[in-house]
Amino acid sequence: MKLLSQIKNNLTLCQFIKTGISGFFALLVDYSTLNILIIFANIPLLYANTTSAFLGFVTSFIFNTKWSFKERFTLVIFSKFLVSNVLGIALNDLIVFLLSEKAGLYYNFSKLVAIVIVFFYNFSIYKFWVFRSSVTNE
Repeated sequence: MKLLSQIKNNLTLCQFIKTGISGFFALLVDYSTLNILIIFANIPLLYANTTSAFLGFVTSFIFNTKWSFKERFTLVIFSKFLVSNVLGIALNDLIVFLLSEKAGLYYNFSKLVAIVIVFFYNFSIYKFWVFRSSVTNE
């Protein structure tokens, strides 16, 4: 119980955990969409990855805005989130491309590596730029 109390009292840690949970739901959307598009629709890897990452973005925006950082929807927040995630999707695509196409690794493994790396990028950008007012309320 003491650990739970400490987590609740540490806003950054609480936001990190909530962002991780939000990211897990976005991951489910992203990963399942990627595999459906590749396996059943024969969509090329990078098109499928960009589409699946975008759907993960939408899921992530909803969860992170309303739950992780408890912000109200504003055009400024959405614009920042969009810019940060376009960069995140580009980073995701680059990692998947390099690991799958250049290094010859299986695309699902490449995607998993990309997701882990981009998660840390995303949390940092969300915490210190997109949801800046949540930082100042700490």
